[in-house]
Amino acid sequence: MIYIDKYTNFINEQYGKKHNVIFCDIHGVVVRPEEGDVVEYSKDGHMKYSPKHEWDPRCVELINRLIEVTSAKLVITSTLKEKKSLHFIKKYAKHNGVHVYDVTPNIAHNEKGEEIKAWIKKHGVLNFAIIDDNVLDIPSYYPDNFIQTNSISGITDKEYKLAHKILTKGNNDKGYFMQEN
Repeated sequence: MIYIDKYTNFINEQYGKKHNVIFCDIHGVVVRPEEGDVVEYSKDGHMKYSPKHEWDPRCVELINRLIEVTSAKLVITSTLKEKKSLHFIKKYAKHNGVHVYDVTPNIAHNEKGEEIKAWIKKHGVLNFAIIDDNVLDIPSYYPDNFIQTNSISGITDKEYKLAHKILTKGNNDKGYFMQEN
């Protein structure tokens, strides 16, 4: 039985079975500053986090529940991927109780909309939600799929419900692929 499951997963990934996907930032979604922390911002408006900031258990639980109830794959959009490998990010997330499927490609700093577009073009998706605390260029690409969190509180029940609605709309098997321009 295990062999069949592994084989089925391999076939699905190799031959285009489309999945629900959650494109997710890390800081400001599942990692948030603790009470009493001094929050600083970089020149481009991103909140600076120190290494001591840990994944918030409440936020992790919401992301994991969203993954489970929508059968979604988690794809990281964080700028952390510019400095760290996919292996490191998967290990970092797993240590904090979250399974990461992939990361978006590095195209340009703060061009998350373009990176998500490239990932969808390569892989295809069934439905997708984008959860991030920074707006950047995302709404210009996907205004109906973008859910902005508060950098201080991370993902809350409100954002969870919006993402759930997006990921379960239509529940069709046609999927979403980017058209060539």
